Amino acid sequence: MSAFPWKLLEVVKLLDDRAAADLRRQEAEVLLSRISRAVGLDDTRRDFTCFIHKLFYPSKSKPQDSSSDSQVPSARIHVTSILEKLFHLSEGAVRRGMDQLKELKCSVADLEQRTALLREAFPFQGYIQKVEERGISHEQLVRVETFAATHCPSWHDIRAAEETLSMDTLNLYQLTPWCIKPATNERNCSMVELFSDSPCLPSNFCSHWWGEPLRDFVACIGRHCAVRQLCFRSTFYWICAYANRQHALSEELNDDPKQTSFYKAMCLADCLLLILDNVGPAMPFTRVWCAYELFMALIDEDRKKKPLLLDTVAHTKAGTFVLTDGFTDAEAKVRDAGFPAEAEACKSLRELCFPIHVLEKGMNLRLQEAQASEEADRRHILNSVVGKQLHELDEAPPLEHANYTEVNARLGSRFALACFRPAIMKGSARRLGVARALQADRWQRELVLDIDKLPKERQATAFEVFVAGLPEGLKHLMLAWREFAADSNLVALAERLPISLQQLLLKFRFCKQISDAGVDALAEGLPISLQQLQLDFRSCEQISDAGVAALAEKLPISLQDLQLDFSYCSQISDAGVAALAERLPISLHQLVLDVSICSQISDAGMAALAERLPISLHQLQLDFEGCEKVSDAGVAALAERLPISLHQLQLDVSGCSQISDAGVAALAEKLPISLHQLELSFDGCKQISDAGVAALAEKLPISLHQLQL
Repeated sequence: MSAFPWKLLEVVKLLDDRAAADLRRQEAEVLLSRISRAVGLDDTRRDFTCFIHKLFYPSKSKPQDSSSDSQVPSARIHVTSILEKLFHLSEGAVRRGMDQLKELKCSVADLEQRTALLREAFPFQGYIQKVEERGISHEQLVRVETFAATHCPSWHDIRAAEETLSMDTLNLYQLTPWCIKPATNERNCSMVELFSDSPCLPSNFCSHWWGEPLRDFVACIGRHCAVRQLCFRSTFYWICAYANRQHALSEELNDDPKQTSFYKAMCLADCLLLILDNVGPAMPFTRVWCAYELFMALIDEDRKKKPLLLDTVAHTKAGTFVLTDGFTDAEAKVRDAGFPAEAEACKSLRELCFPIHVLEKGMNLRLQEAQASEEADRRHILNSVVGKQLHELDEAPPLEHANYTEVNARLGSRFALACFRPAIMKGSARRLGVARALQADRWQRELVLDIDKLPKERQATAFEVFVAGLPEGLKHLMLAWREFAADSNLVALAERLPISLQQLLLKFRFCKQISDAGVDALAEGLPISLQQLQLDFRSCEQISDAGVAALAEKLPISLQDLQLDFSYCSQISDAGVAALAERLPISLHQLVLDVSICSQISDAGMAALAERLPISLHQLQLDFEGCEKVSDAGVAALAERLPISLHQLQLDVSGCSQISDAGVAALAEKLPISLHQLELSFDGCKQISDAGVAALAEKLPISLHQLQL
């Protein structure tokens, strides 16, 4: 392709001014002959006979065919079309060049020089058909930044009285007319197509504000690569300014937001990278496209893929910091090596300097008030959110709508969760309104908090903020806090448990300040809709039979899965086990009870439990380790009452020294024929010999798939 001599724009302008730009064949031949001499085309390009004939007789390729009656010649052709064909430019390139002259207020010679520099810095590589496959790497972004840094002093802000531009503030709004559009004009391509001619599948989708300084933006991408340990050369980010063909946006976009290049790119990506500026700050939360991108990527149920990971990066004067959705690969390796606490500490330390205040706008997002550069985009997006049909997207969107409320609340809680840990660490969770943002999301179905991963001095605040933020509609709740939880915390939690809850998992191990009163309060607050309840009170030594009885009294009748750990609670005796057995829900499918090292429990407790086992049980796991008063009689009583529908049985009576071969034989005799899995632990039962094992082997059910001793 020959470089287009942009001084020919003067010819086009002259012909336009004279209303003579539509040329007949003879006029075109004369013009091209003069142009060839003026711009110095080589001799082979000076014979324009064939070239002109193809233009005016597009259905025939040879001049001698012109006598054909079937040929319909074009009477006139516009000079711009002739030039574009001659220099192999994309359709409309000449007109776009003229528009650039007006926009940049520069001379033709200046435009030609700038275009030559861009052509040399970013040579065209080839077209990539699918816009969603035009990702750009950090390495390529650095090339753009380097070019801008070199030439920025000769650029002026076309929107602000020609103020000279500086790299300290140069943003995409300013970069586009000086770099992206001129570089891509001749080929009508995207910026990415100046770097690659093959698909560059994005693993990350960038949501950002065009007004952020380019230097900060590139720093954010680089920092994300470093933190996530991604390749700076081969990891691709989908960034609209570089992926879309800026001269053909109408072809890349669509009135239906879910048919746009943005949505298609999100369907390829695994992570949404939210880049928050330090100018607004956090302007993406005020831009309708950014808000809609967050909605589509994180909570839109129409997408076939699971929600994207949400990583957030912010650039400040102090540096560039990343909040990651979960662990980085390096932190995950520490966790997987058996050091979960150290992995959490690494993550906390890394995120400690993140400017949490920039997420406040996200927690208070108002989609219906967000702005867009194009009013049509705002209308289309808001109407799409409220569920209007395609032919209704151009209508004025409603000022308020239930769907706005849902999007705002769900995105707000997502950012509340993202900043929960850093906000707690900095002591700013209450000021930022983290609990309010969580509580507003009545569409949230699951919340998990392990308070033990926070420093001790921050744990009480974390519990208060988390509990205050429990929303209506929650179905699954998991909370862990060891050593420092007290009765007052259980009271506060019980008062806030949503009535919609179906699964509740609480772990309060080694809490010396939890007593029967706390267990009683918690039991009072258990929702009647609960289907799965898991309570871990291991080594909560103040809990006694009274606490177990209070819990049993309030167990929801809808319960299907009950898992209780009262191990090392030395005040619990046969009476507590009997009280629990008396109130076991008849619909129970799984029962897990750990009363290991509760030395007061004897055969009577085991027999009382066996007497009341629901016939609907499929899984039964009992741990009586160290209950030295349990003997063959207790095991035999349990065996006698095992439900016939049982599929899985796990029994641990390690350290119960009174159990002998007779107890094993009694158990073997009554094993349900439906049993698929059997796990037995008799460690420390010195009266059990080979004879007991042989008796067990002889009676194993034929349906058994797994046996562990």
